[in-house]
Amino acid sequence: MNPVKKTKRTTPPAQREFVDRADQGTSADRDAHWGYRTRTYDNKSEYFFGYDFYGVVGVGAVGDAPGTTPNLLYGFSLRPASTDLVEPSLALMDRLIASGYPVEEIINDRAFSYKTQERWADELLRRGIDQVLDMHPNERGVRDFEGIRMVDGTPHCPALPDRLVEIIRPPVLSVGEVKRSTLLEERRTQRPLAKDIERFDATIAERQLYAFVKNQNAGPRAKDHGKSQWLCPAQAGKVRCTNCAVSMHLPLETPPIEDPPMPYPPKCCTQQTVMISGRAFGKLRQKEAWGTPPWKLSYSRRTHIEGFFGRIKNANSQTVKRGWTHVIGLIKTAIMIACVVMAANLNELLAWARRTGDYSLPGREPLAESHGFEEVDVNGNILIHAPPAL
Repeated sequence: MNPVKKTKRTTPPAQREFVDRADQGTSADRDAHWGYRTRTYDNKSEYFFGYDFYGVVGVGAVGDAPGTTPNLLYGFSLRPASTDLVEPSLALMDRLIASGYPVEEIINDRAFSYKTQERWADELLRRGIDQVLDMHPNERGVRDFEGIRMVDGTPHCPALPDRLVEIIRPPVLSVGEVKRSTLLEERRTQRPLAKDIERFDATIAERQLYAFVKNQNAGPRAKDHGKSQWLCPAQAGKVRCTNCAVSMHLPLETPPIEDPPMPYPPKCCTQQTVMISGRAFGKLRQKEAWGTPPWKLSYSRRTHIEGFFGRIKNANSQTVKRGWTHVIGLIKTAIMIACVVMAANLNELLAWARRTGDYSLPGREPLAESHGFEEVDVNGNILIHAPPAL
C-alpha cells in the first residue's frame, strides 16, 4: 500500500504572506485553505488554495511481473490544505484494516520522512506495517549507538570508513537501455546518469560489507519502538575481523575489517548478537537498507502509484485539474472525487482484464459493443426497419 498526498487546486494566492493566514480572503469556499505544494513546470507555483487529497493505492508484491495486480485506489480522504499528514493517513490505514484488507507495508511519499518517530514510524510498527521510504539529504547521516554507527537507518560496524557515510543519491535510480534508435540528445543525457547510478550502486555495495544483519528469528518489539536483534558483519560471515575469532576461519579472500576498534572494543564486537533499541533507528526504520538493490526494487513500485494519479489528471481520462468541478465545499468536492475514483478504478479493472483475459470478478465484465444510436433487440442485434411509406 502507498499513502500519497495529492492536491486539488483552485485560485493561486496573489501574495506569499497570505499563506499562513487561514482566515485571509473572501473565498466562497469556506472549507478550503491555503497550502504548500512542490513547484513544478506545470503548476509554476508552490502555493495553492483548495484541498489536500490523501489516497491509498494498492501495488503488487516485490518481484511481481508488470500488470500482475491492477493498481486501484482503495481509500481516500479529503482535507483542507495544510492539514497534517499523519492523522488522515493513519485513519485510512485503520479503515482498510477494519474492513479486512491486509496492509502489510506502505511505500511512503517523501513528505512522511519528516514526521517524528513517535507520530509515524512507531504507529506503523504498532499496526504491524513496514514502511519503504526514500530520504531527503537532510534526514540522512550518521549517529552513534553504543559504538554502532547508525547510517541512514541501518546499523553498521564501528570501523565503517567515513567516506562511506555520505553517499550522494543520483537524480534517478535507473535509466532505460541505450539503443541504436535512441536520439542523440537522449544518449547524451542517459550516459552520465548511468555512470552516476553505477558509482552509487558500487559504493552502496561496499558499505553493505559493514552493515549489520538482522536476526530473522527475533522480530522487532513494538513495545520498545522496534527493538531488534542483530549480528555484526563478521558474525554474519561477510568480513573477517580480529575482534571476532570465528570470522578468522572464513576464506582468505573474504574482505578484512581495517582498523577494528582496539584495545577496548564495544560490546557489538564481542557478543554473538546485539540488541539495538528502536530509538537508534528513529523514523528511518525500514525492512531493506536504503539504496541497496532490494530497496530499489521495492521502492520502484511507486511508479504504479504515480501512474494512477497521472491517469486521473490526464486530459484523455478524468481530467482532474484546476476548474475541473464547479462545486465548492468539502463534502461536495469529496463526492465529486469519489465519482472520479470509481471511474478510474473501473477503467483500470477493465484494462487489466483485457490484458490478462480474466473477466471473472465483478467490475471486469467486458462492455457491450457500442452501436451508436442504432436500435437493438434484447440480444444486442440491430433492428432493421423498413423505410416509411411515401
